[in-house]
Amino acid sequence: MTAMERVGVLALGKDGKVDISALEFIDHRALLALDQYLARRWAMLVLQSAPSAVQRLMELIPLRAVRLEETP
Repeated sequence: MTAMERVGVLALGKDGKVDISALEFIDHRALLALDQYLARRWAMLVLQSAPSAVQRLMELIPLRAVRLEETP
């Protein structure tokens, strides 16, 4: 059981948004685990204000349920 399952992040089929501007580190394994968790729950998560390192990492990894918010 993951920490996200224990705290009940995102109800089944619900979408969410998270501001990650203060995020200091995330690796590809964490992004993949987050994506898999969300896909199993039929949910989508939009990451807002992503640092450039996260943006570059997400360009390299095919994710189904995690997206970056488009900034004008």
